[in-house]
Amino acid sequence: MEKRKAHYSLPEVKASVARQGVGAFTATALQGLDQMGLSPAGGLAVVLGLQPVKITLRPGTVVIQFKEL
Repeated sequence: MEKRKAHYSLPEVKASVARQGVGAFTATALQGLDQMGLSPAGGLAVVLGLQPVKITLRPGTVVIQFKEL
């Protein structure tokens, strides 16, 4: 089943994270960043750099399309 609309607006999420900074991350998220070798600032950079992608599930595979939506 393909979902047509995101649960949350990516621009709104990014704006909220930009306002809150590291405080936007839960303790578990900060632990995950550490386990991946990322600093909190690096995690912020990742979130703020996110771009929308189209993901389609097909039998046996996932198709990820990096294009303007």
